Amino acid sequence: MRDADLIERLSPSSSSSSDEEEDETVVNKPLPKKRLATSSALNSTTAGTEKDQVEYLYGQNFYEIRDACLKEEKLFEDPEFPTDNELLRQRSERYIDDIEWERPSDIVRPEDPVLVSDRNEGFDIRTSLDSWFVPSFSAVAESEALLKQVIPFDQGFAEVHKYAGIFRFRFWFGRWIEIVIDDRLPVRKGIAIYMRSASELEFWPALLEKAYAKAKGSYELLNRWLPVDGCIELTGGVPEKVKNLHDLLKPEDNGKTADRLFFDLVRASQLGNIILVQAPHHVHKGDKHNKLRLAEAAQLGLEVKYVYRVTQVANLGEGRQIIRVKNCSGPKSTNWIGAWHPEDTRWANVGDSIRRELDAETFHDGGFWMAYGDFLKYFQELDICHISHDIDQDITFHGRWEVGLNAGGVQKADWKNFAKNPQCFIRLSDNDPIDPAGRSSAVVSLMQRRQPISRAKGMNKIGFRVYRVDETTEELSAPFFSYRRNDGCHKPVAKTLTWVDGRETNIRLRLSQGKYCIIPCTYDVDAEGDFILRIHIERYSNEVDDDNNEQTTTTTGAPLAIEQKIDSEVILPRPRSRNLNPLTKKTSFDD
Repeated sequence: MRDADLIERLSPSSSSSSDEEEDETVVNKPLPKKRLATSSALNSTTAGTEKDQVEYLYGQNFYEIRDACLKEEKLFEDPEFPTDNELLRQRSERYIDDIEWERPSDIVRPEDPVLVSDRNEGFDIRTSLDSWFVPSFSAVAESEALLKQVIPFDQGFAEVHKYAGIFRFRFWFGRWIEIVIDDRLPVRKGIAIYMRSASELEFWPALLEKAYAKAKGSYELLNRWLPVDGCIELTGGVPEKVKNLHDLLKPEDNGKTADRLFFDLVRASQLGNIILVQAPHHVHKGDKHNKLRLAEAAQLGLEVKYVYRVTQVANLGEGRQIIRVKNCSGPKSTNWIGAWHPEDTRWANVGDSIRRELDAETFHDGGFWMAYGDFLKYFQELDICHISHDIDQDITFHGRWEVGLNAGGVQKADWKNFAKNPQCFIRLSDNDPIDPAGRSSAVVSLMQRRQPISRAKGMNKIGFRVYRVDETTEELSAPFFSYRRNDGCHKPVAKTLTWVDGRETNIRLRLSQGKYCIIPCTYDVDAEGDFILRIHIERYSNEVDDDNNEQTTTTTGAPLAIEQKIDSEVILPRPRSRNLNPLTKKTSFDD
């Protein structure tokens, strides 16, 4: 099967914002759900079955425990996450004496509980709910492929599912981890006190939240993470962040950057990726511009403290670019009265067939359309979680900086040490049909462990540089970086803006076709730590057949590298590490 058969490609004629084609209407249409390849999302670096690629938290194997419980005719009680009120959120202390732990069959008696209903009715959003993971739960609820990836469907409350009070869920913490729980939930007056379904009989939201709490250590430790964290940990997707959206409205580049981002959003939405947007978190004292923007946004109906998810993108031609967003983190409905609100006269100029298509899922779930210009004006930053599928290409490398080995840092003019850092070679081959220069697009993400006491800060200041190299280059040595020559090849073609102490940093590459070397490093020399480098390469060509899409491994002389070619050949070089095989050294960031 060819790539062209797997994606409704955005051709230049349907995507260009030129005057000649402004009458063309482009409405993103999500790909069929089956095209989100669950098995390929589990681990893009090694072959093997899904069972081989998923590991078990605390070594708890779902099937072994379930079969043992059935044999002993008892329901599972999890020793690793007991029914202890100390595991609850601190705010629950005010009614702690009223809390009981009950199984779903007891909560809904005499009715029968279900794990996921045929209608999959989603979940309630309440003021008391920690909302950071609600957008990711919402995205999972609306995608059958994602739901099956996180919640394997061979389990349930019915006898046919061999119910034994045990359920399993999957999270991505640097690699896919399967977590089992018992189904005893904290309830008050017969109602689950935290996440719950909009249906009284459906229990996947409450059980998934409990598994998440077990992964973090308690319900209290489940608080106050970032919304994009939930997206990454539930999908294994590669994150991309775009900051200061309102700056794209500045007249300096005549809207070119804004148009480029718009079509990135069209493609991301079409592929089923998760897109989150937020208004400014904090407005500094004296920042009158942002205060006025937020006040204006509130007057138009936006709840500026909420996180919104982009669910659809449309180009109606004649400069009419619109985006549908949905409130995913708060209990209040959004009554948008800005451009393209439901009663706006602008809709009169949209054809009936297009209007029906746009309205199909718009207003029944809190979603609403808004002008792309307003989208850029009132939202501050945007996160895209690029989900692994069989269209784009994902490369993952688990590595470690070690003192005296490859922890070279990035100190000024210290090229001898810098050349010791891990080196990852990739080849960009597909030109983006939307890009005027025909460049290739990729997202590079570098992740590290968090500090034990922090939810946001990592162990080191990290970043990376990207260099263009010759086709024959297998390793970059110190002279490559220090040699002064007129062609400028020793200078990076892309790099992180700064070396940050956060958990993750990422950039989008737009580069001409060719071979590149990515060098992930810490800021300081001899700073040790685990890292995961991931490259999400956008694919547009139809040159690859599935029959030829097999991975092989050989060795080269580079320090630590993975080379991904157009034919998906993976070249694993001789590692400069005490670990014999770089792919067996896998890092889990489930702290």
